[in-house]
Amino acid sequence: MDKKILFALLAVAVFLGASAQAHEISGEAIEPIYSEAPADYLPADPFQIALYVFILVMVLSVFSIFFQDKMPEKAKKIVFIIVVVTVGLTTLYAAATTVYLNVISESGGPVHWHADFELWVCGEKISNLKAAEFPSNKVGTAVLHHHDDYRMHVEGLVISKEDVSLSAFFNAIGGEFINGHFRTKLENGEWIDKSDGETCPDGKPGKWRLYAKNHATGEFEENTELEDYVIKPFFTITPGDYLKLAFDSTGGAPIGG
Repeated sequence: MDKKILFALLAVAVFLGASAQAHEISGEAIEPIYSEAPADYLPADPFQIALYVFILVMVLSVFSIFFQDKMPEKAKKIVFIIVVVTVGLTTLYAAATTVYLNVISESGGPVHWHADFELWVCGEKISNLKAAEFPSNKVGTAVLHHHDDYRMHVEGLVISKEDVSLSAFFNAIGGEFINGHFRTKLENGEWIDKSDGETCPDGKPGKWRLYAKNHATGEFEENTELEDYVIKPFFTITPGDYLKLAFDSTGGAPIGG
């Protein structure tokens, strides 16, 4: 096969793959309450711009290969200028926005924080949250997710601390935790969906409560911030957070499980 044709077919394949990726990224089903990524604080996502520029360059490359013998020199120069200008401007934008986001971030730059958590409903420990789906190894966003390990991961820039609160975390993994209402999806396709005032099997009304481990005493202490709670900024769990989020009718941190 002619090398030019082979290269053209390869470029088209890459173009189609990039187009499919763009569709997948734009088609995520989660309706975010909080910012999903630092790029949400920008007028345009540098990654998306780079992806579209890449597609443009691939299209121009394919066009140039097939019509290079028929293209006048002026047209070739125009194609070259378009490629150089778009790639150059995209690079400058990516560099400038990276510096800007680091400056405005509350974290002062990229971080990697962890917090272990347990989820309880009416005395039962929930151990079958929806797991990651291939090819991804995480549930959530790049910044806020878990790896099927019941550990909250904060990785990257934290522009606003409310974007890594408990409410933001459960929103990121496809659920909701706000104003006494909690819901999240389980591995079997069912949902936990509980609001303050709903009853447990004992017939008594339940309520969502948050307990954070006091590493000095080893005891779990109730924290009234609930969905607004922001995990401690540590990589390791001690001194990082160990949290229990529980819906129950009795109160007190759940034991065992």
